[in-house]
Amino acid sequence: MHLGIKEDDLFPEPGELRGLMAQLEALLELIDGNTKIQSNSEAA
Repeated sequence: MHLGIKEDDLFPEPGELRGLMAQLEALLELIDGNTKIQSNSEAA
């Protein structure tokens, strides 16, 4: 994943950070949802 890191600046732009955080939060929700579904299936 490319974060737009520049030679003179180690951190991505604030807009890029917001986008990355949104993607990570969506991924976390997806993982949490899948884990709950699998747990319910195993219990049945």
